[in-house]
Amino acid sequence: MSTDRHGAAAMRLLLTNLHFARPDDLPALLTAAGKELGAADTVIYLVDYDQVLLVPMTESGPGDRVLTVEGTMAGRAFSDVQLLHSTGGEGGTSVWAPLLDGTDRLGVI
Repeated sequence: MSTDRHGAAAMRLLLTNLHFARPDDLPALLTAAGKELGAADTVIYLVDYDQVLLVPMTESGPGDRVLTVEGTMAGRAFSDVQLLHSTGGEGGTSVWAPLLDGTDRLGVI
């Protein structure tokens, strides 16, 4: 399947399901869309009220792998509102995308 078809399948999945989704449904929906795009893992990180920590939102609630905004790639993507890529030690690539509601920064994916 071509990249365009993967992207179209991911968008179709999101557009079909997001309209009636509850906040608790978002991690599973995003994981499914990520798999359509070939991602090994997709995680939503929401910023805390003080905008110091990025807390993972998992299907079972807040996750344990909390990241700081300062000094991390995720934090830089959040602060600078830009898409960032980093290469891991196992040859994989991490993509950090800011999560916005209009102009309000909510976190990163």
